[in-house]
Amino acid sequence: MRRFLSLLPLAIAGCAAAPQGAPPASPAGTCRQPADDAFVGQPVSEETGRAILAATGARILRWAAPDMMMTMEFSPERVTVHYGTDRRIGKVVCG
Repeated sequence: MRRFLSLLPLAIAGCAAAPQGAPPASPAGTCRQPADDAFVGQPVSEETGRAILAATGARILRWAAPDMMMTMEFSPERVTVHYGTDRRIGKVVCG
């Protein structure tokens, strides 16, 4: 019991808040949410897909057609592009 109590301060110290400062850099291939809606309204194309990958830093591109069933798990390396029946982009989201 005494040994356990002597380790308690170490366990509590591990819960302390991290020092403030610059956020850690994202690993290569991690999606960064676009700051604006630059791609909304653009046509669905291979060229637009390449531009979205370059702008977000994502490694995986997923096109989401209207009424398409998709898995719900989050992938930090993926960008999902939702488009409408007019084949124009409506939303770009990481995951």
